[in-house]
Amino acid sequence: GSRKLIIVGDTAVKDGEEVIRTFFSRRMFESLVAKGKINGGMEKNVREAFDLLERLGPDHSVQLTTLNYANGEGSALASTGLLEELLGDGSGTKVMIPSPVVAYPLLPDDIPRLKNMINEAFGAQQEKALIPSYFARLTSKDPTVYLDAHYRGGAITYPLPALQGVEYLDKLFTKPDYEGLGVAASIMETIILQHGAVAWRSSRESRLYTNVVKQYGGFKEQRGIYTVYGVGIPDTKKEDVILRVISIPVTLQKLEGTA
Repeated sequence: GSRKLIIVGDTAVKDGEEVIRTFFSRRMFESLVAKGKINGGMEKNVREAFDLLERLGPDHSVQLTTLNYANGEGSALASTGLLEELLGDGSGTKVMIPSPVVAYPLLPDDIPRLKNMINEAFGAQQEKALIPSYFARLTSKDPTVYLDAHYRGGAITYPLPALQGVEYLDKLFTKPDYEGLGVAASIMETIILQHGAVAWRSSRESRLYTNVVKQYGGFKEQRGIYTVYGVGIPDTKKEDVILRVISIPVTLQKLEGTA
């Protein structure tokens, strides 16, 4: 009945000197193998982890955990890394197969459920909620809804006006009880594979976003209060995309009673 298998080894999976924190699809892993980024024992460990997960099914994970040393590698062992992994702040590589993601046009009957999911996610993470006019503004933008098959998270996207072929990731949300299961990563991969060119912004630092743009060869650029991210954006469109993204009106507001 366990959801996570933790394997303690000598090293996590690395791309050069940098630890790869998460593999959320075999496609991502095979891409790095083909580029020569992963080989030897690291390739064998991840491949065996995916083989195991395909038998266990979605929503399980295998953690390849780095041993933690007190004074550098080879010195006194400070921790096996098990506690850090169980608390969700480990130093290793997580391998997972999230649930499937479904995509469809926004339907009026789905608005109450989506509103509740988004407000629950952003309320827990940032003490924020959607502005009252959010969905009224959204319906004219040809939005697409992406949902985890078990309704644990989702996203809303729409085409950026005057920038043909570029999709804007407007909202990405995961219910608080299901963070860390790869729901958001799987949804982002689905969106990128479907559209090719995707842009979004965040007012908070995000390891997930940083990993995604690195994996897909995108960009990350600070502009004012926002960090703008993009994948599949041609250099000739990059500045136009950034300016368009930072000009989008605010869609979240602080919850009543919060600073």
